[in-house]
Amino acid sequence: ERMIKVLEEKAGFMDFGKFSREFKAYKKSQLEEHFDFHPERDKSGRWIISLQGVEPTPFEEEDVPPPVSREDKRRAQDTQLGRFSGTINAFDQAKGYGFIKSAEALAQAPAGTTGDVYFKKMDLEAESRQLNRSALVGRAVEFDCILTHDGKPRGENINLVEAGEAGEKSDVPMPDLPPETVEAMIGFLEEQGGHMDYGRFANRFPGTKKAQIMQCDTFQLIPESDNTGGRWQIALLGVDPVVVAEAAADSAPPRQAERTSERSNAPPGPIAPSEGLWLIGCVKKWDPKKHFGFLVADGADDVFVHRNDLPPELQGNTNLMGVEMAFELMHGDDGKVKVRNAKPLIQPNGRGGWQLAAPDSRLEIVAPLVRAAPVARPVGPPPPPAAASSRPRAGIRFAAETCGEQRPRPARAPRAVRSS
Repeated sequence: ERMIKVLEEKAGFMDFGKFSREFKAYKKSQLEEHFDFHPERDKSGRWIISLQGVEPTPFEEEDVPPPVSREDKRRAQDTQLGRFSGTINAFDQAKGYGFIKSAEALAQAPAGTTGDVYFKKMDLEAESRQLNRSALVGRAVEFDCILTHDGKPRGENINLVEAGEAGEKSDVPMPDLPPETVEAMIGFLEEQGGHMDYGRFANRFPGTKKAQIMQCDTFQLIPESDNTGGRWQIALLGVDPVVVAEAAADSAPPRQAERTSERSNAPPGPIAPSEGLWLIGCVKKWDPKKHFGFLVADGADDVFVHRNDLPPELQGNTNLMGVEMAFELMHGDDGKVKVRNAKPLIQPNGRGGWQLAAPDSRLEIVAPLVRAAPVARPVGPPPPPAAASSRPRAGIRFAAETCGEQRPRPARAPRAVRSS
């Protein structure tokens, strides 16, 4: 009876979703015996419940307000201040927002409002959204200013003011450059051939705004090209712009050009141990307790090496005897030779891994391969014996005998002599 009374108050029918919120814990199957159900005509899956024999009219959602976005709610709380003029004083091209300085807008804002007028890149007119930071900062604009719900000014519908239009200059004009600064800038540009990259020019005169330079009748700012990332050149009036490559060559520091010419004309130096030319030797002595030892190499003997001269991977190694290294040779204050930097050499260990290169270990790896290789016997008379040489034997065996202790050769067994 209570359900019937609710439906009668609603003209005999209502949305079943609202009806089920009034009478919870009742299933649709329980109600089908006492009421009629009609599907919505929009085929949205919703149902209408009605008294038996009552034909519902098309369901109207006049009591369901349209959804309101969060942005619309915020804008409903914004306050329109009017249209003003100002100057863009900051713009972040990567993040897509900037700030406008306008004394007019702040004068119309409520008391206590401070700061510049915030704007987004999309608030600019379509043709201005492609401009980079250097083309926007310092430009005069006209904009609609609103006060957001949190009391901050924001700009919308921003139009750049072209030259010759009213309101071109900012309400806070840039101060003119002092005459002595202009003279210094002219002298600096004359030293650079009358033109140079604006970034280097700005580093030479910090604190100078581009708008101040544009107000001066002595200079001209020229974009280098459309694909140089927004780079500009500054030149004296009457100086023709040059291409980027020529400008970079002309604006190179004189000292750098002199160093380059001297380097190209300098005669080749003598080949000797230096920072770029290293020696290769091996460790003949190593003290594991004091962490230093001595290297030997062709042309250098008893070269002092310390653990700190080695790579970090080997500074904890206590056994470096016989290890081969490439090293930079230097002379200490006492006149003795020592290692400045050392790079130990590595080699395969014969088991699929790596190990520190040492002449003895290399012989152990190579010797079995040499013994197993087939020997090609020469045809004809044997070659004459080689003449004895006073030079030390080069190669792996000489390094092994020099770096480590010489191995005693086993005595040969006496050869049996057959009696005739």
